[in-house]
Amino acid sequence: EDKYPYFLAVKFEYDQFELILVNVYIPPSTSQYYNSEYWMCLEVILEDIAILHPQSIVVLLGDLNARLGPSLHDFAQKKGIPGEFFESHLQWLSRDCKSNAAGLLLVSLIFKGNLQILGGKDKNYIYPYTHHSTNSSSVLDLFCVSRDKADLFSEVTVHLSDSSDHRPISVTL
Repeated sequence: EDKYPYFLAVKFEYDQFELILVNVYIPPSTSQYYNSEYWMCLEVILEDIAILHPQSIVVLLGDLNARLGPSLHDFAQKKGIPGEFFESHLQWLSRDCKSNAAGLLLVSLIFKGNLQILGGKDKNYIYPYTHHSTNSSSVLDLFCVSRDKADLFSEVTVHLSDSSDHRPISVTL
């Protein structure tokens, strides 16, 4: 039995270029499929990638069920994330007004993993909703990249879609 069925890591190589894509689904904490070890496992995966592939561009994306509220910096500050986080991570704004425990785990992960959540190139860009249900909307689907390689990516585009309750997200490298 696969202990972590919701993780997929793929390495792409072209010339001197190496990109490691880590696609993740972490079920909501209320789901019978949720495992509290998922976040720790993801942290270990990212640490291993950093050690084994230090020059790679790391892309972490997927449905993390992590809600960060309207301001990443405000959320991190309220939760006691160290000050270095604010100095090294760009402000990130979203339409989502709620935050959750998974959001704190994600902020800790991007801080430890030297990642950055991609948004718009405009500092006032507000990340749109990525998930819609019958009575609510939220930002659950995120695109995080190696902080020192973030400038290689264009801004994130969240597309309209009727085929799922989650909207497709694209970015250009």
